Amino acid sequence: MEITRRTFNKMGASSLLPMVLPGGDVFMSQNQAGVAVRAAKSDDIPKIVELCEAERRRYEVGYANFYAVAPDYAQKKTESVAQLIDSDNALALVHETGGQIDGLILGRLVNAPPVYNPGGMVCLIEDFLVASPQGWPKTGAALEKAANERVRQLGGVLLVVESMHTATSKRDLLLSTGFNIASDWFCRDIDLFEPGWKLVGEIEPATLADVPALVDLCERRRMQYQRYQPIFWRKAADAADKQRPYLSWLIADGKSISLVHRTNKTIDGFIIANPSASSPFFDRHGPSCNIDDFTVADDSQWQIGSWLLYTATTKAKSMGAVCSQVICGDADLSKRRMLDQMGYQIGHEWLVRPVQ
Repeated sequence: MEITRRTFNKMGASSLLPMVLPGGDVFMSQNQAGVAVRAAKSDDIPKIVELCEAERRRYEVGYANFYAVAPDYAQKKTESVAQLIDSDNALALVHETGGQIDGLILGRLVNAPPVYNPGGMVCLIEDFLVASPQGWPKTGAALEKAANERVRQLGGVLLVVESMHTATSKRDLLLSTGFNIASDWFCRDIDLFEPGWKLVGEIEPATLADVPALVDLCERRRMQYQRYQPIFWRKAADAADKQRPYLSWLIADGKSISLVHRTNKTIDGFIIANPSASSPFFDRHGPSCNIDDFTVADDSQWQIGSWLLYTATTKAKSMGAVCSQVICGDADLSKRRMLDQMGYQIGHEWLVRPVQ
């Protein structure tokens, strides 16, 4: 059953109005016949998977195989999309023109990490695409508007859209509708070169006794990031209390690479790396070394950071990792500069905007 509604603004142009049916399905229409945004159905899954795989393959060249599509991508994506469509707490919309799907947006509502408090659930959108780049101004805009309405009805407070850095038309649309770039995901192969400056101080494995100092460094960085993105990076009041046992567990578990840098016995930088990360959708020819918790005491000390990064990835390589990824706030210019010097490039970004 398809339900559409048509309206016109003062200039006579079309306007998209949502209609919500029992079960939360969102149906939209434009003023030309045969164009609609609707809830995805099980029968749509083959076409959705086909479009998602084609989109992924556009970006698999380069990036040290980081985005190389897995041979069984279609099978695994089919299972993933089916779960989204069946979920009452997810986003799964398609855009149709003349009965043919030519765009889609898929996501799920998740809790923010415990150290942050954006005020509610976050909708993480990993797939947002149109069949042709020329479709972003109309098809992309219609999907974005419908997605905002659906997430608002589900009680979400923030939209987070994953986008490849080179997907300029997609990024332009998102920026034009009020999104901002929050995070950059830098990647490269695992063979980092040794930094071209002398290491002053010592790098050594982190211990449980170091946890209070690590949490203090993270708290400083969270305050800095909160200034960049007051909602996405809003620090939870009890962030330190929640992070303390988590860092202790990572260090005690021993599966992560946890290193600290000391100058005159004072910790002024640390890094925690997961040397065995993987994704079911990508074929990287081996594990990835993923790095999230990584900071220094002051922005002027990222030379220390480069040595921590080099030491951690060298260790990860000995454990079988073939590539590495570092998460960095888009406005963290000092860290970005260091990553650029170490041969990293931005793979994808997270763009964020409060639900309207």
